[in-house]
Amino acid sequence: MTDHVSTIVQAAQHGRLVAFCGAGVSLLPPSCAPGWWDIYVAAAAALADRLTQAFPELRARAMLDELLAPMSTQQLADLVFSRFAGPTFAELLQVVDVADPNENHRAIATLAGMGGMRGVVTTNFDTLIERAAAARDVRFAIAAPGIAAGSEAENHPVLVKVHGTTLEPASLIETTTHKAREISPTLRAAWRPKLKGAVILVLGYSGADLNFGAARAFFDDVLAAGCHIFWLYRPGSPPLLTPEVEAHTTLIEGQLPDLLREVLARTGEIDFETTETGRDARATLYRQMDTWSKGIHIGPWSAASFFFALSTQAQAGKNCDRLRADLLRIAIDAIPRFEPGSAIELADLAAAGFLGQVGGYQLQRHQLDDARAMLRASVNIYEAMHASLDSPEHVSSHDERRMNLASSWNNYAQACVLAGEINAALAAFGKALEHAYRGNRADSFLVSLGNILHYGYELRAVRRCLHLAQGAAAIADRIGAVQSSIELRSLMALYACDRQESWRARQWLTENLRLAKATRDENRLALTEIQLGECDLRAGRIVEGLEGIANALARHPKAVFFSRPVEEARRYLVALGITQKQPFVIRFQPAEVPVLAQRIEAERTRARKDGSHAFGGRHCAISDSSYLQKADGLALTRIGLLDFDTDSDAAAGVGCDLAEQLVTFGTAPDAGWVASNVLARPGLDPSTFARAHAVLARHAVLLGRPAEARVHLASARLAYAEADTPMPLWLMKVGLWLEIQCEDAGAAVAWAQLLVDDVSGEPQIVADLVELLAQIESWGESMRPVSDVVYAALDQVGADPGAASVPRLEKRFSPLVPKLYSSEPADPDIEQIIHEAHRRLDQGDAEAALEALDRLGKDTLSDRYSGTVLFLQVQAFAAAHSIEVAEKVADSYRGRLLKTLSFDAMAQLELSLIWVYVRANSLPQAVDLIRRTSWIAELTDNPVNRASLQAWEALIPVLVGRNSPIGEWARSAIQSAIFLQLPMATLGRHYLVGTQPASSRSPEGEVWDDFVSALQSSESLDQVDQAIRTGIRRLRGAGRLSRALVARMRGDRSNWLLQHMRYHEAAQGYARTERTFRALGLHSEALNAKAGRARATSRSGRYDEAVGIFRQAIDEAAGGALLSNLLIGLGAAHLLEAGRRTDAVDGHTLRDEAIATLREAVTKSPLESADRANARLALARALGESGRQQEAVDAFDRAVAELAHIGSPSAKLLMNHRDEICDGGWDGLGLS
Repeated sequence: MTDHVSTIVQAAQHGRLVAFCGAGVSLLPPSCAPGWWDIYVAAAAALADRLTQAFPELRARAMLDELLAPMSTQQLADLVFSRFAGPTFAELLQVVDVADPNENHRAIATLAGMGGMRGVVTTNFDTLIERAAAARDVRFAIAAPGIAAGSEAENHPVLVKVHGTTLEPASLIETTTHKAREISPTLRAAWRPKLKGAVILVLGYSGADLNFGAARAFFDDVLAAGCHIFWLYRPGSPPLLTPEVEAHTTLIEGQLPDLLREVLARTGEIDFETTETGRDARATLYRQMDTWSKGIHIGPWSAASFFFALSTQAQAGKNCDRLRADLLRIAIDAIPRFEPGSAIELADLAAAGFLGQVGGYQLQRHQLDDARAMLRASVNIYEAMHASLDSPEHVSSHDERRMNLASSWNNYAQACVLAGEINAALAAFGKALEHAYRGNRADSFLVSLGNILHYGYELRAVRRCLHLAQGAAAIADRIGAVQSSIELRSLMALYACDRQESWRARQWLTENLRLAKATRDENRLALTEIQLGECDLRAGRIVEGLEGIANALARHPKAVFFSRPVEEARRYLVALGITQKQPFVIRFQPAEVPVLAQRIEAERTRARKDGSHAFGGRHCAISDSSYLQKADGLALTRIGLLDFDTDSDAAAGVGCDLAEQLVTFGTAPDAGWVASNVLARPGLDPSTFARAHAVLARHAVLLGRPAEARVHLASARLAYAEADTPMPLWLMKVGLWLEIQCEDAGAAVAWAQLLVDDVSGEPQIVADLVELLAQIESWGESMRPVSDVVYAALDQVGADPGAASVPRLEKRFSPLVPKLYSSEPADPDIEQIIHEAHRRLDQGDAEAALEALDRLGKDTLSDRYSGTVLFLQVQAFAAAHSIEVAEKVADSYRGRLLKTLSFDAMAQLELSLIWVYVRANSLPQAVDLIRRTSWIAELTDNPVNRASLQAWEALIPVLVGRNSPIGEWARSAIQSAIFLQLPMATLGRHYLVGTQPASSRSPEGEVWDDFVSALQSSESLDQVDQAIRTGIRRLRGAGRLSRALVARMRGDRSNWLLQHMRYHEAAQGYARTERTFRALGLHSEALNAKAGRARATSRSGRYDEAVGIFRQAIDEAAGGALLSNLLIGLGAAHLLEAGRRTDAVDGHTLRDEAIATLREAVTKSPLESADRANARLALARALGESGRQQEAVDAFDRAVAELAHIGSPSAKLLMNHRDEICDGGWDGLGLS
């Protein structure tokens, strides 16, 4: 081991070490952190107690070990975490993060502190590394799912928590589905920059989930970066490595912390001490699980659900069978209690989950009567609870109620499907779709939508369904809905095969195969293998295709299908002469493959000789809904025939011709599908590769997707160069106008230069350049460098640019509505009315606009116009009446639009309401609506609506006043808005500029830095005032002085007065600053000054006045970025006043108010803000002064962890003084 340690030490000494840490790192005392298995066993034990209390005859606790014995940790995680515990379970995991850091954590912090460790990637969700780092004065830039490391990662080591952090329960990832989903981009963005030249040290990790999820992504990147891996493992327990990882890994047999001790010793570093609290994480875990299981949403019914699921997954045995039978009897006996109209109580809510669980099991066993009765009873319970709680005072439970309804209606619909009642099933899926949308449950929405496409449309609207399925799959990938992702890709492959685009279908199915294996889903695995077999057959690979299908059936004999993709595969086999009598059932054995393949090959040989089509072309028949023009359909059929005849080159050529024709005529979606199918083929020659990418570049700009366009343009340029073929002139113009409309003059110059490099003096070329010059000049000075290139080219051939001009801004790629569903012609009468309504609104006459719109029959409007009319109608109602009326109008249309899957109109409806909120400065309402609806952007067919919704989502940090770094997705969304010249593009430009790294400090920035430095060192008010005078003089000299900057200085003067307990003067200063900001229209700055005035007033003992100011400010903040800070101030005011009151009852009441207010402040504060930790510290003080010692200590420890997470030096200070604070010195915690 010594030689290996030398290499690790050298890597540390040169700052090249990156550690990957698993659960084993936290097992040493004093941490002794519970592992995942311990957590789920504790949950199971608590559930067993609840079940036994309600149904003593079941003896659940006595059977627990027997039931859990055959299960893996991952299986138990899937069962507890996602299926039964719900989102509240994630919050419970916070309590196991109470242990103290051990020697491993301290060693990691030490290596990071000496500059030896670039980063740590860990599967652990605890904060032990952060707390050890805080004690060592080391700061990590921390990333987790949905949490970006940001610019801090450039100057600090990173800590990447791939399974999330207990500080943000929503980030936690433990189920198979979670791990298999597309990883959060924040993770890769954090670790990738640290891998170049790195040495990887793996500690305490078995490699159990190395084949998927974030762990796989990390090690894929490690291998791509050429890193070598040293993997420490316990004697006798070698890790589970993939062949690729094993080839680049040196295994080291040994123990922790021995290896880390030796590394530290050789680097000359020593261990350090951390404060030990002595808290027992395991005891805390069992105590909290017991409390959780007694909640009204868990209790005996959820326990029954859990044990019923265990009984269906465990190995067969008498006890297991008896338990399952007893629980089934309990479910059947419960059905009559929950008939429609029955009195249902809140305690019955969990019964709906139990009945849904058992009903689903009975559905699998084809016990349809029992299944439908149970699933309908589950729906009844949720419907009754929703109706009884559907009021403003219960708004907090609205989304959860809708989620339950969506799930239960989806399950009931499946029972209707198996009963053959498709219309009833579609009605139920429709209800589920609406509940999911209104409840902001994209995952349930995707389940409903996929089923509606599957059972409602079949192959009657292939183009529309393929578009919707692609959009829905993009949503599924983004939110991590793995099962929906698989099902939607299965449908996409079905539609692609109908269009004879089997190579593209194969790509989607290959991804499905990976996901199905990762989630161990036998049914979906079998279905995917069958569809891949069909793709082989369509490509003329007869033996491979038949073997693929036969082997899939043989490997998965228990797989059950009632699936359109299987039915279409069965029909394809019939078209090839392989008889299959029963719908949705494919039957043939691997032994039959040689005979069947020989028969098909004989027919193919005969057709080649005759010059005819094998099987009369029936195997390449396509649905009428797969194309718009008959000629397109004939070309698609031709592609299928050539593929089956194994003439892939010819098929690719036909595909390129068709794609170029489609994109020229603006049929962008079809062009994209055809070109993508060409690219999916193996062994393409460079010329064909270039043509396909060229089409996709133009396709992307037509759909307003500049980032995609750039990728395809780059690929096309390389391929044309490789083919030694000139790039088409039209493609150069695509690149030029892409960059002009993206306002990137530098990139546009490069394209312009390429365009004019070989310019000749031919009259037509000169005329084209003159026209191009005029178009570019319409962009003014911003594109002057581009027009200069064209001027120079014209000058080179002696051409006179003349006086040509373009009076308006030239946009070569204007927003295009793809010809997706039909070639519906424009209606001049409708367009005239719409124009009139627009004009009336612009004139401020909303009532006249409404009267104009009333002349249209909105229920009979086509998709072409319905969204525009609804957009105008919402705007007009808001202007003529109120926002509340506009909201009601919008809500009245949502159900109707969802029923017809009119997502383009739905997007315009939501966009209209967003604009209403933004224009009224109701930004919290705007942000809430954006968060709830922006994901449907992928389902719209209009690029303007798609780009608008996504741009608003990207701009949420701006709307809430948070200065956060911009990610790649958000950058791309804003660039699309700029490219399409959308109204929010201006805001987007400022955001992009504001998040770019500055090459130099501006004069006002330098002055401000100096001013802040002087302020911090000032010991008297005279020194503060002198710093202000100096700053003003310097700003005036630089020509940068403004009232806003002076007001900010005055505000910081008031901050200094507040810190030095000169409360009266501080309050006066804040009031003056607030007035100035309001006069300048700077709302958030004025609100901040008002918060300062309220704090100063509170500290001066004027409680009632301070509370009044705080409440005014809270109403004014209306959920914005300052809300949490204001709530902290109000809570502190209550707490300070409680200490002044002599009446014990008054003091107790005020402390309760402080606790409630501070709890709300915690929930309103983002993790990356110090407000959350400050709110929790104030809460700890309030709890401690109320005598609630254990709660106070819990809050204090959690606040310390949050401060350690953001790298605050206060974390170490608080840890060092923990004993004296938690022993009763709560008033030592200052109030912010």
